[in-house]
Amino acid sequence: MVYSISKGSLFCAICKLFGADNQFGYEGFDDWKNGNNRIICHENSYEHKKNIVSFVSRQRDSGRIDSELASQITNEIKYWSAVLNRVIEIIKYLTSRGLALRGSDEHIGSLHNGNFLGAVELLAKFDPFMSNHVAQYGNAGKEILNQIKIAKYYSIIVDSTPDIAHIDQLCFVIRYVLDDGSPVERFLTFFENSGHKSKELAETVLEVLSTNNIPIKDCRGQSYDNARNMSGQYSGLQARIKSLNPLADYVPCAGHSLNLVGTFSAECCTNSVKWSARADACRALLLSYSNILEACNLIETNKTETAACKHEVKAIAKYLKSLEFGIMICMWNTILNRFNATNLKLQSVNIDMETVIQLYTSLENYIDSLRATFDDIEKDGINLTKEKLYKKDTTRMVKRKVIFDDEDNDEEFVSEHEKNHIGTNHSKIYGCIPCLFKQPNINLISESCINLATRFSSDIESGHLLNDEYYFDIFPNLTVVLRMYLSTALTNCSGERSFSALKRIKNCLRSTTTSTRLNALSLLNIENELLQILHYSDIITEFTTRKSRKTTIFS
Repeated sequence: MVYSISKGSLFCAICKLFGADNQFGYEGFDDWKNGNNRIICHENSYEHKKNIVSFVSRQRDSGRIDSELASQITNEIKYWSAVLNRVIEIIKYLTSRGLALRGSDEHIGSLHNGNFLGAVELLAKFDPFMSNHVAQYGNAGKEILNQIKIAKYYSIIVDSTPDIAHIDQLCFVIRYVLDDGSPVERFLTFFENSGHKSKELAETVLEVLSTNNIPIKDCRGQSYDNARNMSGQYSGLQARIKSLNPLADYVPCAGHSLNLVGTFSAECCTNSVKWSARADACRALLLSYSNILEACNLIETNKTETAACKHEVKAIAKYLKSLEFGIMICMWNTILNRFNATNLKLQSVNIDMETVIQLYTSLENYIDSLRATFDDIEKDGINLTKEKLYKKDTTRMVKRKVIFDDEDNDEEFVSEHEKNHIGTNHSKIYGCIPCLFKQPNINLISESCINLATRFSSDIESGHLLNDEYYFDIFPNLTVVLRMYLSTALTNCSGERSFSALKRIKNCLRSTTTSTRLNALSLLNIENELLQILHYSDIITEFTTRKSRKTTIFS
């Protein structure tokens, strides 16, 4: 029986569904005084019983239009019921004897996976059903590793940060190309206490690759920050990896390198040192200029404020009203906004080396063009501050005496700049291949194909064959080249993004989380889109099936 709120009547759901001329199946019953007798009479009526038989027959798997789907659901329910019965019995056995369930890891086949998985492995040796289940679902969640093996070529991204428990966590990210040609960067694991020396870092990287059966010979790129232990050309991490695989080209993080360029450029001028800040801070200062001056005036005229506070605010307001400040805020707001826009594009996973070079060149040309627009910037500064005169600088400049054994910082900076200049070597390796749509000349195409075939002799058959593929639309070798090109990591931004998940997951309330649990939770959080293809739909199907039948889920 079902009750209709809109009509205020009682209906027989079966008779309403299959059709009936009685009151319960057509217009609804509302004679509450005689309800008990009428309901009993309806249940014993021929028409109601006939509808019940039709309903029961329709519920059977055979004869239904969705019989195959119903049969599949039934089989899935039986399958997972059998699995859960075995799992529950194992848990009952271990807990009744006070034995621990978990071990050091949670991998089928490991010697340290604990009593629970050990009992599952033991049962699988003698139970064919459990053996098939373990073979199909054991160590699930290897989607990333499967994709890497299919893609073959990859790049590594490594970075480190201390967690809430002051334990240094080294994140490991892999960049590779999917079947549809789109590059992706996937978080693989955190590795704690790996050390900061390049030798220790190299050992950790090789251990992670070996544990996950990822061959180092297929690595085609590395991307780290500009720290000496990572980027050192003789004993840094990138040099140690290249000694094992010369084809693993190192590209310093494009975003980090751009930030260093902006910082060092600002520090070259004394007046601009303080402006090497965030773009949003300068933008907020410019847009809220009048409001800031108004707030300073309120504080300065407030009788409850201390004399020291008023004096400090007065000095700040005086500087804000100067023409020099107006020019600097207008100029740096323009520069930093362009830097910020470029930096955001550099952090995109889909970016490639050709785009990086174009972004760098565009930014460089834009900064050079600002030199010719100083008059416009000066007018903007005057309009902002309402000040037309410059402050006379009468302070005597003190020149520090240079000692003969002082280090030449400028020379060191230039060497670092030259060492971290990205794009030149990489462009020479791939030549014109990444930008074939621009239709370069035939000689340039042939030269690029020969160079690629020489460098990647184990991946490409011959340079002449690669050259022919470009003209005859047959692309087996050209596809390999483009996949290696797109798999090259250009920034370590994905590694730094994983630190946000680390801060959320291993917080002050969970500071003792083990590394195995931390990696499992971090992987689920960072690569959440891959959760959509994990094998848990069967359990959900069982739950929704039983819930829709209004049966008891928990006894």
